[in-house]
Amino acid sequence: MGFKFLSKFAKTLIVVIAVMSAAGILISVGRLMDNGFLSEIGAELPAGYVVLTIGEIIQSIGWFIIINLGFLFVVAISGS
Repeated sequence: MGFKFLSKFAKTLIVVIAVMSAAGILISVGRLMDNGFLSEIGAELPAGYVVLTIGEIIQSIGWFIIINLGFLFVVAISGS
């Protein structure tokens, strides 16, 4: 195990951690829009269901990333 291998592996871990952080932010924003303060505002708007639907979509994307994180990790390792 040389320095190049460990350097590539460290970069892979950094990418996976960054993706996991982004997924957590997506889940949080989606939950805010879905059943947080923004849903109360959205319910009063004529197109309030749009805010709720966008929140559900954002939250689903975040959960998709978290659920498939192992696969993304394998792809990141094989690509490095």
